[in-house]
Amino acid sequence: MKTRMESGCILILGAPNDQNGNLSLLAKTRLIQGAKVLSLHPGFKILLTGGFGKHFNDTNQPHWKYAKDFLIKELSVSPDSFLGVSIESANTVEDVEKSKSIFQKYNFKKIIVVTSEFHLKRVKYIIEKALDLKENTLSYSCVADKELDEELLKELCEHEKQAIAYFQSNYRGSLE
Repeated sequence: MKTRMESGCILILGAPNDQNGNLSLLAKTRLIQGAKVLSLHPGFKILLTGGFGKHFNDTNQPHWKYAKDFLIKELSVSPDSFLGVSIESANTVEDVEKSKSIFQKYNFKKIIVVTSEFHLKRVKYIIEKALDLKENTLSYSCVADKELDEELLKELCEHEKQAIAYFQSNYRGSLE
């Protein structure tokens, strides 16, 4: 069941925060990129992802709440710019799969996914398998790898290689 057609959605993928809820550089750069995208697309709604997980958030609040607070308090994003629902997820697969019903409900004309450059190949692979979107509905906006520490980037790229290899062998479009 679809509601009215919304002009667009900016899906900002989550990234780690520490045990006190302080966002990592990776998380902040994605949020800054998301705010820039919003400034270019007024009227679009932000959809945040991130719940709990040992590798990125083991606090008592979902990651998306820290992200929303940062966008509002640090980047002056209006509270009206958010969709009104967020995705409480533990990983990229859940980010994408849980977004599917939201995308269907709101029938967005345009969806812009915000992530990091090193993460893009995996995100595209999962989206291609999990979502059935109309042509020209989806685009990406990435934080450049140069924004990250060289050593951290090396670790993240190695993790991505392993994750992509795993997904190419095991992921067919839904959590199992």
